[in-house]
Amino acid sequence: MYILRMMYLFLGEDVFRKGVNQYIKDNLYGNAKQDDLWEMLTTQAHIAGALPKDLTIKVIMDTWTLQTGFPVITAVRDYEHGTATVTQQKRFLADVKTDDDDEVSSSDESCWIVPLSHTNEKEVDFNNTKAKTWVACNKTETQVSEMPSADQWVIFNIKATAALRVNYDEKNWDLLTKVLNGGKHESIDVINRVALIDDVMHLAWTKDLDYKIALDMLDYLTQETEYLPWRTALSNLNVINRLLRRTLAYGDFRTFMKSLLTPLVEKMGDIKKVPNGNQAIKLHSLIVSWASRLDMGNCRTQARELFHEWMESSDPDNNNPIPQDVRSNVYCSALKYGGEEEWSFAWKRYKKANVAAEKMTLLSALGCTRETWLLYRLLDLAHKDDTDIRKQDSHTLFASIARNEVGLEIARNFFISNIKQIHDFHGVKASRLSRYLTVLGDQMFSDNELQEYMSFIEKNGEYLKQSQRSVNQSIESVMVSNKWHKAHYKNFTKLLAERV
Repeated sequence: MYILRMMYLFLGEDVFRKGVNQYIKDNLYGNAKQDDLWEMLTTQAHIAGALPKDLTIKVIMDTWTLQTGFPVITAVRDYEHGTATVTQQKRFLADVKTDDDDEVSSSDESCWIVPLSHTNEKEVDFNNTKAKTWVACNKTETQVSEMPSADQWVIFNIKATAALRVNYDEKNWDLLTKVLNGGKHESIDVINRVALIDDVMHLAWTKDLDYKIALDMLDYLTQETEYLPWRTALSNLNVINRLLRRTLAYGDFRTFMKSLLTPLVEKMGDIKKVPNGNQAIKLHSLIVSWASRLDMGNCRTQARELFHEWMESSDPDNNNPIPQDVRSNVYCSALKYGGEEEWSFAWKRYKKANVAAEKMTLLSALGCTRETWLLYRLLDLAHKDDTDIRKQDSHTLFASIARNEVGLEIARNFFISNIKQIHDFHGVKASRLSRYLTVLGDQMFSDNELQEYMSFIEKNGEYLKQSQRSVNQSIESVMVSNKWHKAHYKNFTKLLAERV
C-alpha cells in the first residue's frame, strides 16, 4: 500500500489515475502482470513530463519491491553557494552502530532509486510532492540547487512520499528545531513533523546523530496538539523509558517526560471529559495513559474516584461510568494504587464480562497491582487448566505482570522456574512460549542479564524448539538494548541531568 501511495504522490493524481484507468481498459477480462501496470504508468508519466525519459516505473519500483528495507538519505547543505549534496547511504538498520559494523555495512549492495521532493522556509509548499530530484543508484552524490538562504530551513521528502529516513547537516537540524520551538511548528505539515520526530529519534539511536539534537527538537512538543506527532514521539520515548526504568537516571527521565506532557495534561483537565473527533479521542487516551503512568496532576485521584463510582454502582456489569477510551488506564491506575478490595472487584467483573475486549482490558489491568501475592496468584491461575483465565490469554496476563515494575522479577522467576510446566500446559501450542520470551527480552539490557538469558535458553532448548525464531529475535533484542546502554547511557543521562 505504501508503495502505491509513493507512486501516487510522485506522479501526481492525474497521471496516476490515467495510467491505472488505461491499464484496466487494456486488460479488461484478460490476464495481466505487474509489469503491465508499470508500463502504462510510465507511458502516462512520460507524456505528462512527470518522469525523466531515461527512467521507467519498472526500473524505479523494482528497487523498492524486490529487496527488503529502505534507505537513509543524507542532505548536506552548502550555505555559501545555495546548494545541497545528497547521498544515499545503505539500508537503514535500527541497530546501535559500533566501529565493528563498518565492514558489514560496506558489504551491503542494496540501493534504491529515490524520488526526492523538497520545500523550504521561503516557499513553504507541502502540497507539491512530485520529485524535484532523482537519487540514482549509480551515483555516489546528487547535487540539488535552489536551496534557500543560509538562515532558512529545508525539508526533503514532502509528506513522507518515499519510505526512507532523511538526515541533515547539523545547522539545518538547528534551523528546523528553532522553527518548531519558536511557535511556528504548524508551518511545517503534520506528516513532516511526524517524519522529523521519527527520523531524529532513530538516527540518534543508531549514533548517526547526537541525542542533544533529538531532545532539543522534542522540546517543541509542549506546543503540539496533534495526535500523530505525539504518538510517534511517545512510541520512540517508550523504548527509552523501558531501557531506563531500572536505572539511576529514571528520575531525570520522568522529570523530562513530565515537562513535555504538562501543557496537554493541564489542558485536558477532567479525564472523564472525552473530546470530539477520532484523532482528538486518540490523543486524549494517549495522554491519559502517560499521565497515569507518570502520576501527573490529579490523574491518580480521578482514576480512583471513577473506579469507586463504578464499584458503588448497583449493577456494575451493565452500568460502567468510565469512558471507553480511558478504561484501560483508569483500571490499571486504580489497581496499582489501590488494594485488595479494588482488585477483587475487578476480578469479579472479569469473570462476569461477556464482551471479549472488556474482558481482555480487565485481565491486563489485574496485572497492574503491586500486591506481590496477587501477582503470584494470577500467574498460578493463568497456567492451570479449568480456571477462569483462558489458556490462550495466559501470555497476555504474563506480559502485563512483566511490564509492572513490581512484577518483572516475579514474572521472570516464574518463567525460569516453571518452564516445563508452562510448556506442557500449552501442549501443541507450545510455540506460544515465544510471546513470553519476547516480553522478557524487552526488559533486559545488562551484561549479566544477557549472559543469564542465553544460558537459560541453552539449558532449556528442548522446551523452546517450536519457538526458535522468537528465541533468536529475543536474544537480538537484548543485545541491541545492551549496545544502546554501552553507547548512549552516559551521554543521554548527562543530557537529561542538564535539563532538570
